[in-house]
Amino acid sequence: RELNSTDTKTSSEAARLLGLISGNISTLLNEKYSRKHVSGHVFFADGYYGYDDALYAAVRLLDQLATTGESITAIRDGLPDMVNTPEIRIPCADDRKFQVVADIAATLAAEGAQVDRTDGVRVKVDGGWWLLRASNTQAVLVARAEAADDARLAVLKGELARVLTATGVEVPAALAA
Repeated sequence: RELNSTDTKTSSEAARLLGLISGNISTLLNEKYSRKHVSGHVFFADGYYGYDDALYAAVRLLDQLATTGESITAIRDGLPDMVNTPEIRIPCADDRKFQVVADIAATLAAEGAQVDRTDGVRVKVDGGWWLLRASNTQAVLVARAEAADDARLAVLKGELARVLTATGVEVPAALAA
């Protein structure tokens, strides 16, 4: 089966693919040495401050394919199907948006949630994750969620709606139950 531009997996599984490319799965799954941006950028902190370069990523992939003999199709087919939201843009005043994210992070940490503060608030749960971050260029909060199935995605969207409501932010229709 050939891959095409619509035949891709979602971002939570990118770490697994990047781990296969690098040959160091556990490090990459901990996200110490790579990041995948929703726009498709892949960042490697590899013997330097970091690279955001498609050619570099391609060379790493080709090296992995040559080393293991595994096909790109086999790697892709090994990734689970996931469901996700599109980017959800939530109006929030510039002078408030960063504080909203900080307040939500503090609340979630106090509740014992697994929170990654690298770029906003990313909450990892069994079967998925959600992210809320303040835009650096617009008066909006940006949210995304990804899960193993539609039912779990609905739960994650509900959790995100709950914490937004608690901070007084109007919940958009895209997060409504």
